[in-house]
Amino acid sequence: MIFSIIVNIFVAQNKGLKDSKLAQIISALSPKEQKELKSYLRIPMFSNRTLVGECFDYVLIHRKKRREWPSKAAIHQQFFPKKNYKDEQVRLLMSQLLKAIEDYWVHKAQRQQSVQRGLTLAQVYRSRKLDKAFQQNLKTSLQQLEKRGDRSDTFFFEMYQTKLEWYSHRTAISRADEQELQAISDALDKGFIIAKLRQACRMLAQQAVAKQQYDFGLLEASVQYLESNNLLKEPAVRIYYHSYRALCMKEEQRHFRAFKDCLFEFETHFPPKELRDLYLLGVNCCIKIINTGQHDFLHEILALYKRGLVNEALLENGVLSHFTCQNIVTTGLHTNDYEWTHWFLENYKDKIEREYKESTYRFNLGRLFYSEQKYDEALELLRDINHKDLLLNLFSKTLLLKIYYEQQKFQLLEPFLDAFAIYLRRKKVIGYHRTNYKNIIAYTKKLTSINPFDKTEKAALQQQIEAEEILSERAWLLDQLKEI
Repeated sequence: MIFSIIVNIFVAQNKGLKDSKLAQIISALSPKEQKELKSYLRIPMFSNRTLVGECFDYVLIHRKKRREWPSKAAIHQQFFPKKNYKDEQVRLLMSQLLKAIEDYWVHKAQRQQSVQRGLTLAQVYRSRKLDKAFQQNLKTSLQQLEKRGDRSDTFFFEMYQTKLEWYSHRTAISRADEQELQAISDALDKGFIIAKLRQACRMLAQQAVAKQQYDFGLLEASVQYLESNNLLKEPAVRIYYHSYRALCMKEEQRHFRAFKDCLFEFETHFPPKELRDLYLLGVNCCIKIINTGQHDFLHEILALYKRGLVNEALLENGVLSHFTCQNIVTTGLHTNDYEWTHWFLENYKDKIEREYKESTYRFNLGRLFYSEQKYDEALELLRDINHKDLLLNLFSKTLLLKIYYEQQKFQLLEPFLDAFAIYLRRKKVIGYHRTNYKNIIAYTKKLTSINPFDKTEKAALQQQIEAEEILSERAWLLDQLKEI
């Protein structure tokens, strides 16, 4: 019992910050933020204790010099050298540092939101009856709001709050212009309708994937109201309205094209993240239409991707997600636009996240070469790729499987299929993916062993492949069976 307690104390003392929430947050700080935070932590109003700032400095220096996080024992020795080790003392200091960093992030975010900051300050001025300061501040907030390029739901909600604050001030000192109430109501209606349509699009997109049924609440009443009150002249209303109608599959082609035209014309009306979401919303609309058999809409997806690359809507802080990269390549291959796809990979390779850049580039270039039947070039790229993304590893192995089969390299294919099956077990691939890839391996083996002259056996295998519930390579397997 005593030995167990001693062991636990030893483990607690020597446990580092590596897996803690504090370590994750410090790792996310940019060099500029680290510098700002050092100054911020010295302000008593925010940190209350100089010790918190010193602890932050110590953690950064220790990590830089020793390339590892300090242990709790090291932190205790640094700041409480004359006291016996107490785990709660270190945990309290770490907790105070964590809270101080979170406060810094909130403070920084509020400073960047100038309109919200102005509104908060205006409320303070009004509560202290500083009328002149209030009016100057609110006037500045309105000017900042009007100068902003975006006209999304956030804009209208902030306009509503600003005008309402002005109205509250006016009614307190004199009789306000009653027309102001109409402007306040109009701003609120527009903000609500845009937000409601935007949420409806999210729900419809998720409903298609998860087969989840939702209660859309006031949506239908909102749609009827905007249709009868000429609110479609507002670009954000129009964009979300047409995307909603397209997702509902009611005159979907007309609504999608109206959505796309409006999006391309008014893309400056939206902040970067919302603009990126709108492009991906357009892609979801196209996928839903394609699933009804209208495969020409693949070209519409490619048009969205091309435009989203040019205006950088698909990039986040100049970085292209490896998922988005793969989706773009998939679309380029499905539309047989091989030349543009090659151009895209070469010109956007360096914009892919650093940790995924090389593997994503090699895998997708391998896919392109496979589609062009340049098998040797594809094999050169796909061999020995070890993706951090498990699904990309599975995709790569499936491509190698197809190349070995199509080139009739059965002496390589047979051990490869066995190794693929072992990989599935070793990596503990579960659920849909485990079943899918086990089926791909099994049916590929059947293709290699089938009697090419036995029509009954071939017909039976065709029925099995067609009836298999989970099989992503169904079309490829059937094509290969026809060739036998």
